[in-house]
Amino acid sequence: MKNIFLFAEHLRGRVTLESLSLRTAALEWKDQYPQASVRWVLCGDSVFPVARDLAEGSGLDVIFFDHPSLKFGNPEAHAAALSSWLEPLDSWAFLLPQSSLCLAMAPALSLRLGVPYLSGAVRCLFDEGEIFFVRESLFGKRTERWRPVSHKRILVAMIRQGSFVGFKGGGPPGRVLMAPADPGPLRTHTVRQEVASGRETGLSRAAVVVAAGRGIGDEGTLASLRELLAFLEGAALGASRPVCDRGWLPPEHQVGITGQTVSPRLYLALGISGAVQHLAGMQDSQIIVAVNQDPEAPIFRIAHYGIVQDLKVFLPALLQCLRDRRGTRGGTPGVDETGATR
Repeated sequence: MKNIFLFAEHLRGRVTLESLSLRTAALEWKDQYPQASVRWVLCGDSVFPVARDLAEGSGLDVIFFDHPSLKFGNPEAHAAALSSWLEPLDSWAFLLPQSSLCLAMAPALSLRLGVPYLSGAVRCLFDEGEIFFVRESLFGKRTERWRPVSHKRILVAMIRQGSFVGFKGGGPPGRVLMAPADPGPLRTHTVRQEVASGRETGLSRAAVVVAAGRGIGDEGTLASLRELLAFLEGAALGASRPVCDRGWLPPEHQVGITGQTVSPRLYLALGISGAVQHLAGMQDSQIIVAVNQDPEAPIFRIAHYGIVQDLKVFLPALLQCLRDRRGTRGGTPGVDETGATR
């Protein structure tokens, strides 16, 4: 393996945490292939400042593609630009974050190059010269080990695992290298990109996140959760994808790969089984408390505190306890327009 490329997806001028965490996986590959070079790959329009900051912060070289058609994350344009650049290279691994852009781009890139592609990998293993990728299925209850048919060129989408450790403090800055970017004629054009800011939910700045999962039973339980928010300073309401898919909460509340990534001081997971897609968006929380009636729920693997109990029993008891405590101390917490307490 001569080259290890890490795809740096960026938003509002900043590389995403999901992308930055790929560096941890790349270092594992570097241990197995000491001669391999590790470089970032970044695409966009007028993205030199982003590439420069990434090179300075990470100490790794950054190869960037600059073209107007790459501005809004058009998967077809990305696949076209990257395939023409990767085609002449004979030995590489390309690691991508498991994002909506990469999940749309990577299959097209795989077909153009004729290389194996695997999505949803949570970690990579090396055994006697063989490379294996580990995936989880059935909401984390089953682990699968995959081996690519070829080690020459590999395309892998990784789900973020573990905490991201900042780059600052070691080594000189990397180089910034511009690659030719001409996607050619395209069949699709992205005309606008809208980014949810998270202001409506307060998730991005919440010190405490109370997250609702499918296990809350029905939409009516959300009234109790909102009452719970009033007792927790700096709290906001989050949700797993099934809750948003059912329309119980709008998509802005979703935590996970296709939602927001949060790292509050306290994450209270109520009725959440712990699918790996959800865990990737909240596992950096300082303290995780999980309540689920299934003792085998995957959420308990990463929870600091776990409570095996039916929410219909647990939640009323918790609220009554908090009401009693408020009654002895007096005062009622306020809630601002975002749903966060003050």
